[in-house]
Amino acid sequence: MLCIHDLQRDGASLRDIAGELLDPLPDEWRLSSERSDLRRLADAAAEMVSGGYRWMLGAHPKA
Repeated sequence: MLCIHDLQRDGASLRDIAGELLDPLPDEWRLSSERSDLRRLADAAAEMVSGGYRWMLGAHPKA
């Protein structure tokens, strides 16, 4: 996930990232499940970087 985040931070598009991570790139990229999966991973990585990792470490907010 962090690799995806770093590549996006450096200006890579999801398609560029997929080109590096997937072999081969799906023919119908815009409709592929791989694109959806990659978008979800990118969103999860952004959440982790913005502090979501604390939840994984047990720092749950008090209710």
